[in-house]
Amino acid sequence: EFYKPTSFPKWVMINITDLSENDCLAFYNEFEKIANQRGITCPQPSFYTQYWNSRERCSPDIGQIIVDLKKFVESNVDCKFFVFILMDNSGHQYGPLKSLFELEFGIVTQMLKRKTVIKGTKKNSNEWNYGTIKNLVLKMNPKLDGINSILKVDNIIANFFSAGHGIMYCGADLSHAAPGTDNRDSVVAVVASADDIPNRYFKELRVQHRPPQAKGESWEYIVDLKNIMYQLILQYYKCHKSPPKAIVFYRDGISESEFDSVFEKELNSIRTACVDLCEAYRPHITYIVVQKRHRIRFFPKENENVKAGTVIDSDDVTHPFKYDFFLNSHHGSLGTSRPTHYYVLYDDNRLTPDQVQMLTYALCHTYGRCTRSVAIPAPVKYADLLARRAAYYLETNEMSDTKSIASGSRLIPLGQDIEVHNTITSEPIRLSENLAPDSPFFL
Repeated sequence: EFYKPTSFPKWVMINITDLSENDCLAFYNEFEKIANQRGITCPQPSFYTQYWNSRERCSPDIGQIIVDLKKFVESNVDCKFFVFILMDNSGHQYGPLKSLFELEFGIVTQMLKRKTVIKGTKKNSNEWNYGTIKNLVLKMNPKLDGINSILKVDNIIANFFSAGHGIMYCGADLSHAAPGTDNRDSVVAVVASADDIPNRYFKELRVQHRPPQAKGESWEYIVDLKNIMYQLILQYYKCHKSPPKAIVFYRDGISESEFDSVFEKELNSIRTACVDLCEAYRPHITYIVVQKRHRIRFFPKENENVKAGTVIDSDDVTHPFKYDFFLNSHHGSLGTSRPTHYYVLYDDNRLTPDQVQMLTYALCHTYGRCTRSVAIPAPVKYADLLARRAAYYLETNEMSDTKSIASGSRLIPLGQDIEVHNTITSEPIRLSENLAPDSPFFL
């Protein structure tokens, strides 16, 4: 059973496939059994609607579906959760629907593929895929304000997860468009823990525009990090009535060649954000770079994969001058496990190597989608998920007139300083105010 199982609010099932209502309700019955085992209260959907043209064997145009959904939401404001069943090749519907509900309505959704809803597995066509259903329960519980689990950690880091510890764990990701495309925009996603577990996260999204004249400037620098951290710390303050006394900042995607240029600017941005909140506010900061893309592998003498929790920080392997270590935090059932490379570039929390490594490993166990530890800390994983979601927002924005990303508006709010020579600009992606600030809707 979950640590804090949720209760479903009034919810709606939208079927955009050729499945019948009986097929969908049969899936619901199996889902309810698993949910009840976890302690979740899951009544039947209050409304069921299907969008499907039987004659042409296809769904209506997504634009028409969106028009109908807007009318439905306006007349049923008490419906707080929508479950969509989509065809397996439904990429053209996923993005617009997520954008509509998260940017405009502020309602949490769950998308299901058609193959997930029908009975049958690879081994037996008459059995339900309970593994997939259990994973759905894992995702839906935190989306609806539940808590899947809490950590029991080693005494070395027990104070990091005790009540009132006052530490904010941040994950930052900067993702770029695919190579070879004309798009020069990048998506910035930064999340910050809102509770002690941590289970819920505040979040900030930005779009960075890189003009052609910015040829010599770093691709990886988050130009608006000062305002991002200001907003995240402010949200933490409003929630806890006090700002965090320490910040552990995990930064994804910086190569070693850019450590000096990017790290110094971003650390200064974090410091400046704290001073802008209050001149006397000086939280302790730990800045850690997370590298996943490298070619280093480790092989035990036994013919098996490296076990989860293995740390390699030998001087024979690590950097001769920088403070770094390798951590294989996940179980590798297939192939060769790839450890994650961590660089501790700044630490005025004065953590010992054991504390940094144990803390990082503990955060790898807090990922809401999985019951095991994952390859990178949950804040970094969530920032990556959020950046991918923002890519759908941008794609939808190009095809519609949504105002969530206000092109042509002032990119930097009045009253903030900006370096004159910095030609890379940044503007916010505004989520709906109806979404809870700490909602992990992106799971």
